Amino acid sequence: MWSQFPRILVIGVASLVLSACGGGGGHKAPPVPASITIVSGNTQTGVAGSALPAALSVSVKDASGRVVAGATVSWAVVAGGGSVTPATSTTDSSGLATTNWTLGAALDANRATATVADITAVTFEANATAGATASVTVTSPTL
Repeated sequence: MWSQFPRILVIGVASLVLSACGGGGGHKAPPVPASITIVSGNTQTGVAGSALPAALSVSVKDASGRVVAGATVSWAVVAGGGSVTPATSTTDSSGLATTNWTLGAALDANRATATVADITAVTFEANATAGATASVTVTSPTL
């Protein structure tokens, strides 16, 4: 029995070291984005050339359905003109990323997308309407 004591001691110390290091595997790999879904801001209506009232928001999750913090989301206007600010955002600890959309001058259908890595983009739709006319002056020629 005493002859096996050094081997038992080495195995015990090695087990303690490995468990202290998380099993010897190092750090867990960060979650990899596998899906992007619209949370809010879709199908809004606004005046052409103005900012929409609600921000666009997406959720990013991994293949197991867990939120992914720190993922880069790229935003782009793909129809109707206008802009998104910021054009790139990062998901927070809840896996959410947002941007603000200012519609272009084109009336009716406007579209913006959100993309993460190699995942298929999601598309937001907005309807741009003409703004109210402040005043109209009609004059007639004098005869």
